[in-house]
Amino acid sequence: MATPPTSPSRPPEPAPSPIGPGRVAVVTGAASGIGLGLSQRFAAEGMHVVMADAEQSPPFP
Repeated sequence: MATPPTSPSRPPEPAPSPIGPGRVAVVTGAASGIGLGLSQRFAAEGMHVVMADAEQSPPFP
């Protein structure tokens, strides 16, 4: 039985970064902790950030 021809192997293409200017992030639990930290980081990267949390007070002073 003949073996199928092989193609030269190439490294896989890198996935596009999910973080970048103009992209949109929806962050839940954004009033404190990790959610707040992610929201701040995404905003610093130039992303549009939608922040959601069950807390009534705003997360930023």
